[in-house]
Amino acid sequence: MVELDLILNLKRVMKTHPYIIVILLTTALSGDIAAQTADSTHLRQIALDFEADRPFRFRVILWDWKDPTANAEEIALAAYLKSHPDTRVRIESHLDCRGNEKYKLALSERLAKRTKNQLFKLGVAPEQIISAIGYGEQRPLSDCSPCSACDREDILKDDRIEVYRVE
Repeated sequence: MVELDLILNLKRVMKTHPYIIVILLTTALSGDIAAQTADSTHLRQIALDFEADRPFRFRVILWDWKDPTANAEEIALAAYLKSHPDTRVRIESHLDCRGNEKYKLALSERLAKRTKNQLFKLGVAPEQIISAIGYGEQRPLSDCSPCSACDREDILKDDRIEVYRVE
């Protein structure tokens, strides 16, 4: 009965606020239904990036890689992919130059796979995700060299997930 009330309330919200896309998630641990909304700003950015053949980029928060909940960008990306079932994507994870290169490569692999798994949990069809690859520090966006010359802004620019639309 609670689930029915929740669904009816969500339908009412969607009628008054059509720019919000609601995704229902059933959590494996508690069995509760949680509503998550895809931010319309993220949805617009995904559409613009994909239409311009650019990757949709979002910042990596390194300490969150084990977090079982999806972030706002993953929720928006899942909503976009579910509403565009013919769209196929490639996920890439990139990290900055600080630290051990071998460790960064392994961590970026885990981050790419985490994003892929979050999209699956949010209902994206497996055939829509072509690959999820971690590149470590191999493909920086910043142009600072050596690494000690990088400032905080450069480092934040390099720690990212990129999602490419694949034709």
